[in-house]
Amino acid sequence: MTTNALSAILHNLADQAGPPRTLYDTVTSPDLINLNLGAPSLDLLPAEVMRLACAEAWKETGDLNWQRAFLQYGPQRGHGEVLEELARWLTGKYQRPVSSDHLALTTGCSQSIFNIIALFSDQNTTIFLEDPTYFLAYTVFTSHATKFEVVPVPTDDDGMIMEHLKRGLEERFASKGFSPRNETPGPGQKTFNSATGRYPFILYCNPTFNNPRSTILHPTRRQRLVELAYKYHLLVVCDDVYDFLSYPEVEPLPDVDPSVPPVVYHFDTDKEDGRIISNCTFSKLFGPGMRLGWVEAGKTIIERFQSSALFISGGSPNQLTSALILPLIRQGLLDTHIGVLREKYASRLRCMLTTLDQGLPKGIKILRPKVWGGFFVWIVLPDGWDALEIRARSVAEKKVAYAPGIWFAPVSKGSTNAIRLAFTYYDEPVLIEGTKKLCELLTTIMAEKSRV
Repeated sequence: MTTNALSAILHNLADQAGPPRTLYDTVTSPDLINLNLGAPSLDLLPAEVMRLACAEAWKETGDLNWQRAFLQYGPQRGHGEVLEELARWLTGKYQRPVSSDHLALTTGCSQSIFNIIALFSDQNTTIFLEDPTYFLAYTVFTSHATKFEVVPVPTDDDGMIMEHLKRGLEERFASKGFSPRNETPGPGQKTFNSATGRYPFILYCNPTFNNPRSTILHPTRRQRLVELAYKYHLLVVCDDVYDFLSYPEVEPLPDVDPSVPPVVYHFDTDKEDGRIISNCTFSKLFGPGMRLGWVEAGKTIIERFQSSALFISGGSPNQLTSALILPLIRQGLLDTHIGVLREKYASRLRCMLTTLDQGLPKGIKILRPKVWGGFFVWIVLPDGWDALEIRARSVAEKKVAYAPGIWFAPVSKGSTNAIRLAFTYYDEPVLIEGTKKLCELLTTIMAEKSRV
């Protein structure tokens, strides 16, 4: 079979099956080192801490009626005491005031995105995705009955390129039938009313330590994004899931500010009728099994969440689990665990980078963000190399898997020569072994191609 024929078969399979649907779809054999796994390792899931939180929340001397309240249907946005404590904690983390009036609990980012689409879109909505993007976000958008137009927004080392986003909005704005903000409607136009909840445009992005490239959207671009959101009636959904997982001690640069920029929502000055949703989760900060997250947004958006049929019927999402957040925050257990994660992940990242630097052949580039954080390392192979095809060979010959770049470009079909590696799931010895094996294969392929 020719190389071109094999490549065509692999890409056809990828188009049919696509990337894994869940974490467990990627665990295929015990001897496989799967560097696609963007999740904490088992030893970093804090069962002992959870025991302490449960003991405090459900202690025998506790207020029985308070405990019973968390076994009841809760208020749509979440239990008031939990929202107040979460707001206090976020105020300290963000170093800016956070009001509980602008918060609503969710069962995590993925469910939240699905609910946002149900609440804020209609058949005329166009979806914009940063490119490359988190591959399962695309799946969430396209799983709805409405067949949205999905438009990729190119990125560089400073995140989404705003001129590309602006051009995409301008090209489609006239067809939506709305007048620009603060302008008198012209013939055939109507004034946009955010209270109706149906937006002509929705953008999904991961601004800080982006999945898959680990880059950070530059602060000036964050400000520009808010400006475009208001001008073109664009609802911006930011997955702010890695903001508290930075590792500035890994490869620090002398002239670079190691602090993480404020979330995009911080730049949205209209806290009543906003355009930005900060979509957050405890999955990355404590444990994915909690299935608990939150959104921060303007009051109009929060009221739409509160009026969701899902929450009116079922009450607060994950009401029982939310009770455990109180002792986790108040006793400092959550912050302590985040500190443990940052230390462990920084060590694992440093280990992977050292192994890559020692083993990768010349001509293969590691994308190095100005500040490291998140879960992933992005590698760019030479032009013309096919990371999906190489992945099949890596699994067969080296028992090492990874995520090929094309998985993260479901619309543009780009990033075909890129590899995403996760450094959070394995401890250092296994990371070294898997990364070394991958480097060996890439070195072999480089030699093979040089002989052609």
